[in-house]
Amino acid sequence: MIRFGYVSLLAALLADIGIGVSAAKVSRPGATTKPPAVIFDADYVQGLAKRGIARLPGYKPPPTQ
Repeated sequence: MIRFGYVSLLAALLADIGIGVSAAKVSRPGATTKPPAVIFDADYVQGLAKRGIARLPGYKPPPTQ
């Protein structure tokens, strides 16, 4: 009889945790996800550096004529 009590307590605890997690995800959906990683296209950034719009460390644009 005691084992049945422990099993029912464990089931209630797991259900309570599941409800809490679900409620947290619904109330703040953006809080549990990571922001997307920003990936720069190297050719695009180098093109901006050639035009003088962006500066890259260690990159010298070609001399102007």
